[in-house]
Amino acid sequence: MVYLKDEQQLLVAKKKLRNEVLQERRSLDRNYRDVATKAITETILAMAEFTSCQCLFTYIGVGDEFDTRELINRSVSEQKRVGVPRVSGKHQLVIHQFQNYDALTKSSFGLLEPQRESPIIEPAQLDLIIVPCVTSNLMGERLGYGGGFYDHFLRSNQVKAVTVLPIFSPLLREDIPLGEYDQAVDIVVTESGIVYNRTNL
Repeated sequence: MVYLKDEQQLLVAKKKLRNEVLQERRSLDRNYRDVATKAITETILAMAEFTSCQCLFTYIGVGDEFDTRELINRSVSEQKRVGVPRVSGKHQLVIHQFQNYDALTKSSFGLLEPQRESPIIEPAQLDLIIVPCVTSNLMGERLGYGGGFYDHFLRSNQVKAVTVLPIFSPLLREDIPLGEYDQAVDIVVTESGIVYNRTNL
């Protein structure tokens, strides 16, 4: 962790690290990424936090991100409620119930989002949250994409769910530049398994 109080220094440090890791992520071998995604998915599906949850909130992975589709598909097949995010204003996420992939639309950010008319799920109803990142360390401290959406969302006192961060192990970093509003996650999962679990500490 590198805690920076100066906002400009923090923004510069975050941007530099974000660009470096995104470049490395783009260069990951496709076969490695497929195998690692399968291993991470299997670990999450076997977790007690997943098997017991009734309502899962997850981003929809695009491009070279961790692919969340199998988590969504399994949840739907087990009749869990699945929430997916829609950006609504500055730093704001609204959670809508996932219905099917055909009901998703591409946003101005290039993300797949539910339609505005889809049923809303309140944050207090969530049991488990799959959190996206660019990189993180082994203490659950993460660097996102720069919009602050998840940090803002996780600061809400309505959110009581366990947070899980899936990440390919080559993208882990020890020193994550952090500000006062950055939120850590409870559990970090790589293709090697669970590498951090705050709920067990």
